[in-house]
This record gives sequence, structure tokens and C-alpha cells, in this order.
Amino acid sequence: MNVLSTKVVLRERTLSEVFDLAFRFVVVRGGRRYFQLWMVSCFPFWALCCGLRHVGTSWPVVWLIAVVGFVLAQVPFTLAASRLLLEDSISLGGLVRAWLGKVPAQLWNHALGAVLVGGSGMFIVPLPFLATRLLFLPEITLLEGAGFVRALERGGRMSRSRFGETFTTVLLLLVVWAFFIFGAEATGHGLVVELLSFPPPQDSLQDGGSWFALLGFFLAVPVLATARFLAYIDGRTRREAWDVQLRFTELAEEPRGVA
Repeated sequence: MNVLSTKVVLRERTLSEVFDLAFRFVVVRGGRRYFQLWMVSCFPFWALCCGLRHVGTSWPVVWLIAVVGFVLAQVPFTLAASRLLLEDSISLGGLVRAWLGKVPAQLWNHALGAVLVGGSGMFIVPLPFLATRLLFLPEITLLEGAGFVRALERGGRMSRSRFGETFTTVLLLLVVWAFFIFGAEATGHGLVVELLSFPPPQDSLQDGGSWFALLGFFLAVPVLATARFLAYIDGRTRREAWDVQLRFTELAEEPRGVA
């Protein structure tokens, strides 16, 4: 792939530039297609979580299902971002078919990652190093076709020389995620209580969660997936600029709608 053919310039960027570009990428490059993807991938999980809470499911169980939903819902946005790096338009049907084909492997890879994180939870020191290794797990498994062990090794190599920047990326992603959750909670309660003068909702984050917080949780998916993908591209560009070009050439040459 010739770098001149990309819709986003491949160059070294600061973290602030990466996140600023991610927001603009979602709005400008993603636009209507990202909204359609959100309705297909995120809305059903949000509705499921709200329905489970409505019938009395405890908040810990609801949030666990929401996390599983996040793992799956981020996949089409990662695939979409990789294609929008090269093209002006993408096929929604093709993305959905590619996404569904990746579901079993992504569930398995993230389950293994969760086991590692849980196993190291009793130790404080390994967690930051493990977090940086697992940061680009979706990109490495989806776009490079790697298995879990290879992805863990690959993530380690990518973060070894830039541990500080990679760990800061992890923290910034968590901050953005929290901003969406708390922002949706505050906005939703403000609209219901202050603007519409309805009684306050029974559930709130102080009680373990709310429908508004869940909405913010899933609204963050396109931004988080895109920001992480762009951070991955930045890391690949710094380490192996020509290799990333060759890989995206292969992606561009694949039939439309096939992962």
C-alpha cells in the first residue's frame, strides 16, 4: 500500500493527537456508517442489559453481560476503521458477516486474557505490564490473524520500548470510558428530573448502575475501538512502517465483505 493512498496520514503522533484524531475519525470518516454499526452491534446488547435489569437481574450480572457485549461489539468497529483507513465507503453487510465470523475466536481470546488478569490480580506489579501486552489484542488477532499466545508476544514487543506511552494509552481509554458512563448518567438524570420533571429513576450509579450509565458504556464503543486502533497503527508505524503498509495492502485486496 502506498501511504499516499490512505485517507489518514501514517506518521508518528502524540497520544493527544491520536485521541483527537479518533473523535474526528468517528464523526467524519465513520459518520452514518458508524451509527448503523452501533445500532447493529451495540444497541441489542444495551437493550438486553436493560431488559435483564427490568426483570430484576442483579447489577453485577448485568455489567458482566455488558462487558461481554463490549468485547463483541468492538469487533466491527475495529474492522471498519481498518477499511476506512483506505476507502471512503464500506459495506455494512460485509462488515456484519466478517464480524460474526470472528465472534468465537474473540470470545476465546478475551476469556484467556481475563483469566490472566484475574490470576495476576493478587499481584500489583504485573498488572500494568499485562495491561500493555493485552491492549492491542483485538487488533493483533483480527488484523494480523494471530492466536492468543502469538498476540501476547506481539503485544509485548510492541509495548516493550514504549511502555510509558502504552500504559498511558490504557489509562486514557479508561478515562474516556468513564467520561461516557458518568456523562450519560448525569445527562440522563438531568433530562428526566430537571427538564421533564419526572420522578427520579429508581436505579443510579450509586446503586450499582442505571440504564443511562449502560447507554454511555456502549456509546463509548466506537470511540474506544477507533482510538485503540489508531494507537495500534501509530505503534506499528513507529516500529515497522513498511510492514504495516504491506498488511493493509493485503486487507485492501481481499474481496469486499470478507475478513
